Amino acid sequence: MITVTGQETCTGTDGKQYPCTRYGYQYDYAGAAPGGAIQCQSTRKDAFRSRSMDYTLDLEAATGSIFFPAWIPYAPVEQRTMLTEVHKCSYQGQLLTTVEFIVTYEPGTSAAPAAAAGRGPAPGIDEPYFDEVPNACSYLTEAQAGSLLQISRVQHGADEHIGDLQSQCTYSGIGAAHRTIGYVFKFMLYKLFDVDTLSPMQVTFNAAATGGGHAPTQTLEDLGKIAFVFDNRGRTTLMVVTGIQGPPDGANRPREFVASYYLEDRDRSHAKRLEVLRAKAEEHLREWKD
Repeated sequence: MITVTGQETCTGTDGKQYPCTRYGYQYDYAGAAPGGAIQCQSTRKDAFRSRSMDYTLDLEAATGSIFFPAWIPYAPVEQRTMLTEVHKCSYQGQLLTTVEFIVTYEPGTSAAPAAAAGRGPAPGIDEPYFDEVPNACSYLTEAQAGSLLQISRVQHGADEHIGDLQSQCTYSGIGAAHRTIGYVFKFMLYKLFDVDTLSPMQVTFNAAATGGGHAPTQTLEDLGKIAFVFDNRGRTTLMVVTGIQGPPDGANRPREFVASYYLEDRDRSHAKRLEVLRAKAEEHLREWKD
């Protein structure tokens, strides 16, 4: 059962951001032919219509795990509204798995940010507290971006700071294709990365779902509360669950400060890119927890 509360933010195909709720599924597989694909169809039904969509899940190895993240937009309702979403997946013409979600919209839920009166550390969570996310562009200046990208001229990309939600800052090299760096600081639901109560598999799935749909290639247990590494075609991303709590969301649920760093530079190996990002993450964690 998934209740749509709209306390997360998702980017639509039009490039705009919408209040949403994330969900998804995960399962392990074995005995596949690398380079093949699992063929899937999702069908979403409500009281008035049915919509279907086909998609494929590429298989990079003979054994592994499938991560399929999804999201549904928030909408206010006057009465309880329910729909079903069924995913059927086949491999080489044989039905492999069926996953069914029941989705509900409840009256009285709101996508509005938390009220000021409800701010403050959550009872029972023994972590430092940030009332706002740090401003990413105060940590990634033009001079720092040029140094990290190993290039003399850079241009500013994203510069967004919404204190109650997220802050992001990016730069790219001028005259150097595929060379970018960015920091994204964000409050996420605490329960997504509650390593004390969730299984390692569930935590990894949540990291994949919130990290753009790609499974992490490495988990680091000696950085922050936990950290995840992603390697995607010349771009390395380091997602650090900092162990610092943020203010509650609009439904009064605890949130956690998550700091993500990415570096795209095809002239450097994944290991070298990760070394650069980890050094900055460690520097920031020392400052934030001082």
